[in-house]
Formats: sequence, structure tokens, C-alpha cells
Amino acid sequence: DGVVITGGEPTLQQDLMYLCKEIKNMGFPIKLDTNGSRPQVIKRLIDECLLDYIAMDIKTDPFHYPPSITRNCNPHAIISTIQIIMESDVAYEFRTTCVKPFVDLEIIEKIAKTIKGVTLYVLQHFRNGRILHPEFFRKVEAAYTEDELMHLKSVAEKWVKKCIIR
Repeated sequence: DGVVITGGEPTLQQDLMYLCKEIKNMGFPIKLDTNGSRPQVIKRLIDECLLDYIAMDIKTDPFHYPPSITRNCNPHAIISTIQIIMESDVAYEFRTTCVKPFVDLEIIEKIAKTIKGVTLYVLQHFRNGRILHPEFFRKVEAAYTEDELMHLKSVAEKWVKKCIIR
């Protein structure tokens, strides 16, 4: 019924525009999953009417990405992508996987203020399954309980139109 383009980060692929055009020519809608690190690519995809839905992960407060999330992240690029998506006519959601120590009450409030007024903000459960560096979580309980997630949600929903837990 449709095509989801996900990754790694799909906006790093040089042929992404071509791929999206080919998919659209076949009549399929496209959902793009992105980390928001390349706003110029997102803008071009939107401007060319190649996306029907965008799901952007916001891993933590963009100004806290380095060094824990990635060393080479420009927080202004993340914020720019957020603004581009919010100002577009494309359906979207922003989502945060709630994993300790990257996300806490203060971080959720900062993210929610950054995306103030968005139509949908999703707080996702952390699943300690196939992770790249399991040693990072050996001495830390990384997952939030359902009650803790509900508390995070109660903070976020003050700033956004709709907040859900997935």
C-alpha cells in the first residue's frame, strides 16, 4: 500500500531523490523515517512533493547530542529540520525513544518546548534487545516503567497538540 524508507539515515543516500521519484511514479505513498540531521535534503524532498509522511526521531535535547548520541551532530540542523517539517503540508510525527540516561523529565520538557504545537509527539518504549553497544547498559536500568512514561507524557502534552506512548 505504501513504502517506508528508513535506515540508518536515508538522507545520507545520494540516490534518495531518484528512489522517491520512482516510487511516486509507481503510485505509492512514501513515509520517511529520519534523524533530522540533513535539513536541506528534507526540504528538497518536501518541495518536490515526494513525501506523504515524515517520522523524525529526536533522541534527546538537540544540544545534548554530542558526545553521547553522536560526536558530529549540529544541533541547529536538527532544529532546522523540525521547523521545516512543522511548516510543511506533509503529515508528520516526532518521536523520542525514552531511554535512560539520554531522556529524563527535563529533557522531555525541552524537546516538547522545541516542538511546541506539533500535531503528534510519540514517546516510545525502549526495548533492550538488539542494541549496538549492550555494554553501555550493563550497570544502568535504561527502560522507563509505564508509570514513568505516563509522567513524561503529562509534561510533554502541555506543549504539543497530541502526545501518545507507543
